Amino acid sequence: MTRKIFVITQFLQYYARAMKEQLIKTAVDCVKEGGAVLLDYHTKLQTLRIHSKGRFDYVTEADLAAQETIVQLIRSRHPDHEILAEEDESSSGQNASRWLVDPLDGTTNFIHGFPVFAVSVALEFKDAIVLGAVYDPCRQELFLAQEGHGATLNGTPIQVSNRQKLDEALVATAFPWREKTILSRYLRGFNRVFA
Repeated sequence: MTRKIFVITQFLQYYARAMKEQLIKTAVDCVKEGGAVLLDYHTKLQTLRIHSKGRFDYVTEADLAAQETIVQLIRSRHPDHEILAEEDESSSGQNASRWLVDPLDGTTNFIHGFPVFAVSVALEFKDAIVLGAVYDPCRQELFLAQEGHGATLNGTPIQVSNRQKLDEALVATAFPWREKTILSRYLRGFNRVFA
């Protein structure tokens, strides 16, 4: 009986590793294939169809094409998984595994020809993010993070800096341009930090 339990345990560990590697491959393939779609559209900005979802909030045919590529890839490999994508927020929430997809993070940069944008995909399992991939197709930078295993940039481990003082650190920020009601509070906080 002990031998049987040992064999079953080994099989389950092997299966878990194989499944994890398959999920990582899916995430990486999704962001790279989505990135290839974006680069193709980035060469055709003059004819790109752009729709406004609201003030400073855009969706382009590039977003939709990249998202379709990613969604099809996930469905072909993991047909039982849920998908929540930015440009089509339909997800029933019935499955423990759900992919979160942002096919074009940085749409405003993209439509202005500024080459700072990315494709983002994450896997959520039972309401916890367990895997994430972000790909910058212009720089060919692949960021990958796994629960309990840290993060990498093109396969090399990365970490936050050990700077202890704000005036020695590199600080990046964005402004809440969609939420005008909090802008003045945000600017006061920004001023306290940097003044």
